Amino acid sequence: QYTFPPTYAPTFPPTDTPTTPMPTPALTFPPTNTPTIPMLTLAPTTQCDGVFPNGVEKVLLNEGFESSRGSAWGGATTEEYTPGASGAKALAMKYSVNPGGMLPAIRLSVNHKNKCIRGGMELGVSFKVKLLNMTDNDSPVDCIPGVDCPSGRFRARQPDFCNGWYALPRSIVSWNKYEFNEVSSLFTVPVSCEITNWNWFLLDITMGKGYQADTVKMIVDDVKVMIDEGQYTFPPTLAPIMLTDSPTSGQTTTPTTQCDGLFPNNAEKVILNEAFESQKGTTYGKAKTVLESPGASGEKAVAMTISKRNRRPSAIRIKISTGKVNACVQGGTQLNISFQAKMLDTANNNSPVDCTPGTDCPTARFRIRNKDPSSGKALCNGWYHIPKPTTAWNKDEYNTISTVWTVPSKCKVAPWRFIYIDITQGKYYEENNVKLMVDDLKISIKED
Repeated sequence: QYTFPPTYAPTFPPTDTPTTPMPTPALTFPPTNTPTIPMLTLAPTTQCDGVFPNGVEKVLLNEGFESSRGSAWGGATTEEYTPGASGAKALAMKYSVNPGGMLPAIRLSVNHKNKCIRGGMELGVSFKVKLLNMTDNDSPVDCIPGVDCPSGRFRARQPDFCNGWYALPRSIVSWNKYEFNEVSSLFTVPVSCEITNWNWFLLDITMGKGYQADTVKMIVDDVKVMIDEGQYTFPPTLAPIMLTDSPTSGQTTTPTTQCDGLFPNNAEKVILNEAFESQKGTTYGKAKTVLESPGASGEKAVAMTISKRNRRPSAIRIKISTGKVNACVQGGTQLNISFQAKMLDTANNNSPVDCTPGTDCPTARFRIRNKDPSSGKALCNGWYHIPKPTTAWNKDEYNTISTVWTVPSKCKVAPWRFIYIDITQGKYYEENNVKLMVDDLKISIKED
């Protein structure tokens, strides 16, 4: 459905644009990241092997809920449920207040954490789970594997080293809403957690997405956390998750059972639609954003100014939902990208600023990272620029910046660690002299 805009013959020939992604500098990632190459860190022999002698499997948590209800976090409550997946009982969790940004959870403490767990170690995590609709006589609830099915996270803290929530990789496995489903993943303890002195190391099991209060109940059983010493076997994945290079025809192929489940009835697959009426995004580089009026089509737009020149152009940064990206975006996928933009000279009473299409008008780039879930190796990690738009620029109005960008073919598989779009001024201006106004940002999957 994408229609290319009419092009404008630029006054100056476009500058050379690299045909390959820009070199990626050494990056420092927040503690939620796992190492680029998984590292197997042997447990301290005198401590952990003393707890698990004679080479026995180092199981740190094995909970069947026959006599325990664990605890809950984030306004959740738990109760016994029968029958369990493999025994007489399981644990049911529900909540009566709509969740915020951090999902309510069943919370379980992991044993022997001070003796056996440290940064870089890999933990095999598994549990059995199903969802029930409390408003419909506990009828079974479906979900999209890898997107919004039940998942987990660790709440971990070490003095002076690491402190946060660390999500488990989402397993893309089949989901049978009528049965208990096994969720299994391999988690790498953040390398910033350098010691074995933990304030706490807790496993949270969540519904995978926020449901309305008092509508859905999660049933969990057979929770197991163990130190992986090479015995972990990855669960079989759904065929759509192993993605291929871009088809030569340019046709976008999306995982039918996942992406089409998010956008039923042939709806346009919009993975980002931001009008900046209430949020201004974040920034990259020495930039600042505020909401200003009027917008291109609504009351507000986001305005960016730059206080100091950055090595890489400063930008308005918007995060794209990894749930939609994991389901719909792969190497070779083509994305329709459009936004409204204009520039104002703040040193001259916000007078309009001109530019040369295809050369130095506002543009965008993607900051992305994903890895192969089976090997842990990074597939793509860097900044990837969209083609520079060559449509006409009217300095007195908002201008539509519109193009198609193809995801690098080497980004072959989900899950995505992150995907951001950065919108830049298109060239360097004197500090605090030019304001970039942006509105109506939209990204969708190109299917024709």
